Amino acid sequence: MSNQKYILLLMFLVCRMGMTDKLSSLPGGLLYPAFSSAGLVNAAGLSLDWRQEAKVLYSPPLSQDEPHSVLVSAAYSNRVFGINLGFSGSYQDSSVYDSVFSGVSLRLSRLSVGASFRKVGVESSSPMETDLSSVFILSPTLRVGAVAYQLGEGSQIGAGIGLGRPGKRTLSADVLFPAKPKGKSIVDQYAANLTLTTYQENFAYTVGMKFSRQQDGFSNENQLTGTAGTTFAISKSVNVTGLYHSNPHTVTVGIVWLWTPPADQYIQTSKAENWNTIWNKSR
Repeated sequence: MSNQKYILLLMFLVCRMGMTDKLSSLPGGLLYPAFSSAGLVNAAGLSLDWRQEAKVLYSPPLSQDEPHSVLVSAAYSNRVFGINLGFSGSYQDSSVYDSVFSGVSLRLSRLSVGASFRKVGVESSSPMETDLSSVFILSPTLRVGAVAYQLGEGSQIGAGIGLGRPGKRTLSADVLFPAKPKGKSIVDQYAANLTLTTYQENFAYTVGMKFSRQQDGFSNENQLTGTAGTTFAISKSVNVTGLYHSNPHTVTVGIVWLWTPPADQYIQTSKAENWNTIWNKSR
């Protein structure tokens, strides 16, 4: 067997192994949300990946005045349609704060659109909150997107740009602002985020910085918050993950289960998508 055949065989084996060892997703800003909980950030991101992922996260109290918090979520996507479901809750003494959320997404060539639904207070009479989102892929390494959070009174608009290749290294820059500043909203909130996420073979990390400003007509409060997170594989389908949030100080740990398509099926689909991109550009 020639050296070229050996090289091709080795590349095939690496692809077969590497694609099934795909790491779980980390928070990557508005343009690259964590997959299984994308409905909380940008549901349009659900149809831009090809995987099934479930996670359980726990945030212990760092002082006696803080609650226990948990988040459970799961998602599915075949790169055309994506859906996720989740539950989050905080518990302290006899006080309980919980919510459920879901998201759906549909991909139409380079455009992905999504909708999210949240119910704050599972047993309360609070109304359902709805978000509408979109991501447009300008090139394999450039995308833009926008989200309208909590449609109706007090809604917020998020918009951003993302650079890089998902699953390798991405940089997301986005802003958040009120849809109707100084209108009916009691509090106007503004924020700017910058998030870098890097994936290695069996290890990934994310770091971010957020500047936020709360304006209520009486006082303006500026706040700078740092975030950091990591995930690493302990088997082909199980990852351990950890997240840190500086303001307020929060530490989150969890476990993630993920399933990805066979390498040959993934490669064939990627080739077909690349061919369509080349064909559309050449016309």
